[in-house]
Amino acid sequence: MIVDEIRKQLRVAMRKKAWEDYEEILVQAASQIKGWNELSYYQGILFIYQQDTENGLELLREAMVAAEERNNFPLAMSAASRIASVEPNNLDVRLRRSDLYIAMGLVSAAYEYLLREFDFYRRRNDANSLYYIVKKIISIDPTNLDLALKMAKILARLGRKDEVRRVVESAVFSLQGQGKYDEAAQIQTEYRKLYEEL
Repeated sequence: MIVDEIRKQLRVAMRKKAWEDYEEILVQAASQIKGWNELSYYQGILFIYQQDTENGLELLREAMVAAEERNNFPLAMSAASRIASVEPNNLDVRLRRSDLYIAMGLVSAAYEYLLREFDFYRRRNDANSLYYIVKKIISIDPTNLDLALKMAKILARLGRKDEVRRVVESAVFSLQGQGKYDEAAQIQTEYRKLYEEL
C-alpha cells in the first residue's frame, strides 16, 4: 500500500537524518495522497528540524488532536511524545499522554507512566506539577492512600489548606470504611497539622 511505503521511506530518511530526501518524499506524498491525515505530523517533524519550532509544534498539536479524534492513538502518542521532547515543561501534553494510554485500554501503562512522571517532577521539586500528576494518578487508583497523603503534603506546600483537609479526610474515611480505625486515627492526628492553623 502506498501510505505504508511512504511511512517507511520517511522513517528511513529520518533515521539517516537525510532531511532533503525527507522533504522530497513529503512533497510527493502530498501530491499523491489527497487528504492524507498524517501529513501534518510528518511536516511538524520537518519544521522542527528546520528550526521553525513554532510552526512545527502547531502542526504536531493539530496532528495529535486529529489522530485522537480518529482513534489513531499510536500516532497521537507519537505526536505528544515529540511535542514533549521540544517542550519538556508542557504539563498538559505530558498528562495527555496518560489519557491516550487509557483510551487505548492500557490503564496499567498509564499508571506506570504517571508514576515515572511523579519521580521526574519530584526530582525537580515542582510542587504545582506534582499536584496535577498525583491528582491524575488518584483518578486512576483512588485506593492509593500513600499517594493521596503525598498529595496532601504537596498541597500544604502550595498553601491550599482546604484541599489538604479534603484529601486527608477522604483518606481517613477510606480507611474507616475498611475497618482500619487505628490507622485512620493515626493519619488524622499526623496530617491535621498540615491544614489546621497553629
